[in-house]
Amino acid sequence: MKLQEMLALAICLAAPVFAGAAPCKVVITQASHTMLPGSTAIFKAEVVPASCSQAITWTAPAGSVTDGSFHAPLISPIDSKGTKHVVVIAKQTDAPHASATVSVSIIDTRTNPSQPIKPVSPIPSTTVPSAKKP
Repeated sequence: MKLQEMLALAICLAAPVFAGAAPCKVVITQASHTMLPGSTAIFKAEVVPASCSQAITWTAPAGSVTDGSFHAPLISPIDSKGTKHVVVIAKQTDAPHASATVSVSIIDTRTNPSQPIKPVSPIPSTTVPSAKKP
């Protein structure tokens, strides 16, 4: 751990004691998600309380994630059930100990067709009445 990171951690841990404030923590709106290889999911995270820095750094050991937008890898390697498990992590940039995770299961339906992905509901269509002819 670098000196700068240790100082940031010490300040973050000590600040609630001296200021009487609650410690900072990261909250993600979703604990788990299932998706197809190569697809994208959007995760939202926030730091609470609002008095804490809202800067969040996202990481994932497979695939890629930028500002909560996770792009799943093309699923290699997979387990015996045709699934790849990835943990997407959101950390408060100024206090890396404040973090939250999303457990992502990437299902390869070619390998495991018994694990269907629930389709996203389509946007409801609207019917436009046709114009009356005179």
